[in-house]
Amino acid sequence: MGDAGFYELLRDAMTAAGASVNDLSLWRQFVAGGSAGVTYWSLTYPTDVIKSSLQSDGMRRSERRYGGIVDCVSKLYRDEGGWTRFYRGFVPCMLRAVPANATMLIVLENTRLLLNRYI
Repeated sequence: MGDAGFYELLRDAMTAAGASVNDLSLWRQFVAGGSAGVTYWSLTYPTDVIKSSLQSDGMRRSERRYGGIVDCVSKLYRDEGGWTRFYRGFVPCMLRAVPANATMLIVLENTRLLLNRYI
């Protein structure tokens, strides 16, 4: 989970000197999680477009459009609008990234804290 690493960096940066990260307010956890999601998707979105294009390609060899990763990148770039093709759908992804990643990371963090108390 790549965004958890960004979350931990941001969480640690938002924690006051001498304070425990376990005492971080829910609002700060939300900001750290949302920011981590935006950072993660900003860096990985083009590779996700390539992955999705390959996954949606034909099942039968005769129906496939792409011969592999390099061929997929080449054809997406050449036939579908240059580099902008790799960012189609980016805005909805960013709008989803903040609440989805913030919520997921808050649940993850608080579940971890809860389990550490009882295990």
